[in-house]
Amino acid sequence: MELLSGLYDLSLDTDDVRQEMDRQHAALDKTVEQDPRMKNWVRELEALYDSETAARADEGTSKLSPELEQFLQEIERRWNEPEGK
Repeated sequence: MELLSGLYDLSLDTDDVRQEMDRQHAALDKTVEQDPRMKNWVRELEALYDSETAARADEGTSKLSPELEQFLQEIERRWNEPEGK
């Protein structure tokens, strides 16, 4: 949200959103910690993510769709634009 508000010159107060995000994250951590099955499931998902990430790194850079490439280039262009344009 902060990035988008900067890109589109929006005045958004993200403090409340950040506080709610932190609260939900803490609640999820507590729930996972109290349930051995969920804790094991999260551990397995993290291991799977790590192995897939390592496999992609071994393959080199991943290819993005042309639409996503164009979208990211537009964001980068707007980000690098001088203020007031």
